[in-house]
Parts: sequence; C-alpha cells; structure tokens
Amino acid sequence: MKKVNGQFLNAERRTRLLLLIALLAACTAIFRDYLFGQEVLVFNDIGSDTYQLYTMHFASIINHLREGSFSIWDFTNGFGFNQFNLNLFDPSEMLVFLMGYFLGPGRVLFYLVLVQIAKILAAGWVFYHFLSCFSFSRQAKFVIAFVYGLNGYLLVWGQHYQFGMVTIYFPLMLLFMEKYLQGRRSGRALPAVVFLSGIYSVYFSFMSLLGVGIYLLFRLGMMEQLPGEKAGEETAPAGTGKSGRKSRLFSGKLRLLLGGCARILLGLALSMVVFLPMAYCILRVSGRLETEESAGIAAWIVRTFRKFAYDKYYQSVLLRLFSTAFQTTGELADDYYETWLNYYEDPVLFCSVFMVLANLQLVFVYWKQRFSVRKKVFVYLAAGLIAFSLLFPLSGAVFNGLSTYSGRFSYVLTPFFLLGAAWVFDYLKNAGRLNVIVLAASCVLVWFVCSTGYDQSVFTEYRWNAVIAGITGIGA
Repeated sequence: MKKVNGQFLNAERRTRLLLLIALLAACTAIFRDYLFGQEVLVFNDIGSDTYQLYTMHFASIINHLREGSFSIWDFTNGFGFNQFNLNLFDPSEMLVFLMGYFLGPGRVLFYLVLVQIAKILAAGWVFYHFLSCFSFSRQAKFVIAFVYGLNGYLLVWGQHYQFGMVTIYFPLMLLFMEKYLQGRRSGRALPAVVFLSGIYSVYFSFMSLLGVGIYLLFRLGMMEQLPGEKAGEETAPAGTGKSGRKSRLFSGKLRLLLGGCARILLGLALSMVVFLPMAYCILRVSGRLETEESAGIAAWIVRTFRKFAYDKYYQSVLLRLFSTAFQTTGELADDYYETWLNYYEDPVLFCSVFMVLANLQLVFVYWKQRFSVRKKVFVYLAAGLIAFSLLFPLSGAVFNGLSTYSGRFSYVLTPFFLLGAAWVFDYLKNAGRLNVIVLAASCVLVWFVCSTGYDQSVFTEYRWNAVIAGITGIGA
C-alpha cells in the first residue's frame, strides 16, 4: 500500500475501513442465527426453487468438480440440465463451489450466509467509491454507502443466489462510466465490468446496461464543460463566440456518447462466448420473457402505459419505500396485498427511512440552490422518470425485455435514490434550511405508513419493525 501524505491510512482509507467494520458488525447482528445457531439461510420463494433446484445442483456441481467429471450438460438429476442456467460465472457462486470443493458439499447452505455477507461488504465498498466521484463529504459517503450495503433489494434478492451480484455490478458500471465521463484513466475499466456482467447474467445485464445508458444521457445533459476543462473556461478558440463554444460542447458530448456506447459494446463482444448460449437458453424457456399477442408495438405501449390493474399496488409501493417487510403474501395477508406474480418480485425499494425523507426534501429545496438551470432541469426530469417507472407498468415491461411487467428492475433505482440522499445529508451538514411544510407532511406520512404497516403485518417481528421504523423515522 502506497503512503499518502506520509500515511498508510489517510482519512479516506480510514473511512472505508470503518465502513467495512460497520457493515460486518451489522451483518453479524442480522445473520447471527445463521452464523451461530442451527438455522440455514434459504430463500423461501413461492416456487421453492432453493429446495427443489438450487441446493441439489450446488451439491452436484461440487461433487463433479471434486471427482473431476464436471461438464456443461449434467444428467445427475432428471433428464439432464444445462449448467449455463445456474450462472456458473457468478463470482459469488464460485465462492460457494470453492468452499464446497475443499470442505465438502455437506454444509453448502452454511456457505451461503458467508457469501451473502461478502456481497453486502462488496456492495458498500463499491458504492463508496461511486460516491467518491462526486464532491460529497466523507461522512455522507460513509452513511449512504452503509445504507446501500444493507438495501432491501440485496437483503431480499441476494439470498436468491444469482440475483445478489447485480447490486454490485450495477454501481461498478456507474462508477467506471462516471470516471470515463470525468476523463479519468480508470474509466478504461468499463468494458471489463460489462464483460463480467455479460458472462454473469444476460437478464440482469440487459437491465443494468439500459440503466447505465439512461445515466449516460442524463449526465451528458447536465454537463456544462468537457472533461479536463475548468468551470468558465473557453470551449472554443477565441473569436468564435458563444455559438462556437456551444458547437464544440455539443460535438464533445457526442464523442463522449459514442465512446461510452463503444465501451459497452466492446464489453458485450468480449462476453459473447458465454452471453450468447445463456441468451439462447433464457429466451427459449423463460415464461417471464414471453410477449403477449398484440396488434403491434403501438398497442403494447398503450397497454403498458395505463395504470396497474390492481389499485393495491400503489399502496404497496408507498409502504415498500419504508420497509420491505410491512406486507406479506399468503392466506393471512390476502386482504392487504395483491401482486403481479409474487410478493418479492414487485418493486423492492427500501433503503432506509432517511432516504425517503431526504428525497422529499430534495424535490422542494433543490430548485432554490445556486445550480445552473440545466442541472436543475435534469434533476427534476430524473425524479419524474423514477416516479413514472413506479406508477405505470411500461418501464417494468421495457426493463423486462419488452415483454410482461416485472418489478425486478427496482435495483436500478436504488443508486439514484441514495445520490439524492447523499446530497441532502451534506446540505443539512452545511446548515441548509429544510422546507418546514414538507417536514411536517413527512412526519404524518411516516406515521401513516408505519401504522398501516403495523396493521397489515402478520408476524410479531414485522410489527416491531413498524414500531422501530416509525420512531426512528419521525426522530430523523
């Protein structure tokens, strides 16, 4: 490790180390029953995939590796199975296979909790570096990266083993895309991250790259000077006037756009040896990617542009911003909750109560700040796009491969929620003034959501969660 200002651990490195220690301590408390008790971390999904599919195939892969008889097609179970569908190139599952190879498959379910904790630490670490691309304080980066490491999507879907890595790959893509846009040499790593994502999952790579593409467009729209130029610096030769500077800025942004797209395409090209056979399998067998019969693309857009058919969805989206555990499915909860497919596949949006309250303040105080009109317009456009994606099924259908709606894309929203929360954190740290009306309305909202979540919670633990969320939310 190189010395920085004569120190091995400068302030930034100490903060990152403390972040890992805090996340590890939190994970020890959260997963204590699985680490020190007799329980195993198995995702209790409605399809029982873990019990009926994943565990036996994990054991099968480990046994074949130990015997030296592994092949892409496996006939140990049923009539045969294409191992590409098990995401063999997911690094988190490679850890499971590695531990199983040396320690045996007998405790494969125990290994899963260790891998889940590793994902949480990695997610927080990566997101801290993404936040470091901007001018946030170390305190803001610490708090928001901690929240991201324990976001609801990772805690819910991270246990459904191949899903969790996407919450690491997506901010990694954003990180290196941002570094590319800022003209930093480390931005050259973007194709490598796209490659790793491409061999990890076709399904999630599609959603992630769509999210990164939208991010690229918004960041280019917000830019007021090209990388390497200082604020207010001339962007065209003397004498060309304002129109010449605008023309050079536009052509520079166009080059950045084409360069960003080229890097993404390069990463995908590198992954094709795995990406193509995985895509072939998924597109042939996945019912979630089947497109309903329609009169054409126009009719499909009209159908997905309408509001959701079940009105309870909107209440659920509001509640799930504050906690993923306020509502459950099953016979005990049928009066409260209607799902598109099942509970956990509707949007998972929880990133802390502070995130919700901070973004409410952002909407009402950002327009008063000393930013350019251009930046303000794009910030509010982004807020409107996020709201649209949750209010209408069109966005979920587009992210799901232009087919039926799925809320799985909600992980794409999480980094942007938390970027807003980080800005508000520093705004408050620097004695920024809150909107008192929004603050009062937020207290009422927290009370309504938590009391509703309390009434609709089936289990005692969920009701305690509603009480704690209400107290801490109003206290925040």
